[in-house]
Amino acid sequence: MSFLARFSILTKILAIIALIGAVMAGGTWFATSRMQSIDDSYSKYLEKDAVAWVTAPRIARNIFELRFLTNRILVESDMAERKKIETGIAATYEEFAKLTKQVKDLSPGHAPAVEVMIGKMDKVRQANAGVIKAALAQQDDQAKEILSKERLGLVDLSKDAAALRDAIDKSIHKGSDELTAETNATIRLVYTVMGSGLVLGVGFAFFIAMFGITKPLGTLVSLLLRMAKGETVEMIGTERKDEIGATARAVDEIKTMLAVKARAEAEAKSKQDQVVATQRKADMMKLANDFEGAVGEIIETVSSASTELEASAGTLTSTAERAQELTTAVAAASEEASTNVQSVASATEELTSSVNEISRQV
Repeated sequence: MSFLARFSILTKILAIIALIGAVMAGGTWFATSRMQSIDDSYSKYLEKDAVAWVTAPRIARNIFELRFLTNRILVESDMAERKKIETGIAATYEEFAKLTKQVKDLSPGHAPAVEVMIGKMDKVRQANAGVIKAALAQQDDQAKEILSKERLGLVDLSKDAAALRDAIDKSIHKGSDELTAETNATIRLVYTVMGSGLVLGVGFAFFIAMFGITKPLGTLVSLLLRMAKGETVEMIGTERKDEIGATARAVDEIKTMLAVKARAEAEAKSKQDQVVATQRKADMMKLANDFEGAVGEIIETVSSASTELEASAGTLTSTAERAQELTTAVAAASEEASTNVQSVASATEELTSSVNEISRQV
């Protein structure tokens, strides 16, 4: 894995931590954003749709109040009270406009249904204007006739208000169910993403640890053990840029240094052996020379003694020759002495030969 060999062990560990951290941060951000969206949707339902749902019954009550006031204006005999009722009916119209506008603002999805109700209310208002006018003019029969014709308009509005409330309620429940499903889906997705991220992070960590740290480190340790046993090994991994490569290069330098040191020690030992051999040879030569000198002196002494002995024998021979008159015993002794001298001379020659052979062998 030459790619992993470019980075240090600390960088690899930080990469693992960064990956897992990125996965966790990404999962957290995703979960937070999704939950924030869901919370905003819930807030919308609570702050808008729920308020609209509460407002719909108020519209129905407003329509009911309008029906009540319209009927009451005909049964009230006091004109002052009829004037008050007229004012109440006008306030009811204003309240209806306010409530319907609030529903449209809070729940734009139901604005078309509200616009239909507003159109119907305009028609009712026009009809009720004739009822109120006739009632204030004390033309009750005419007011009742007009009211009987337009009574169905208020009933229809009451049904529309109930339908609006039911529609808003259904929309709220549907939205709540959708948000619940979205929340559950988000939770499952977050678990999936986080789990997948953790699996990916663990796999990436195992890959880096195995092929970027453990395996090359095991190979280096194996080479060191072989070196410790005295085997000649070729160091690998020196081209790596991480701590393992630095260790391999250091070990390779140590191996080179040990080889140089071993060669230096071998050369020093060889030189020392040569010095010892030279000294031993010199000592042997000195010993041989001393021995040869001592033997030479012995040979010289023996040769000198032999010469002197030979001279003495010659002298004795001459004396024997001149003294032939000596007795036979003296002549025999002289011959025996001469024989002995020759034996000594022969022994001397043999000794000289032996000394020469000894010198040659030394």
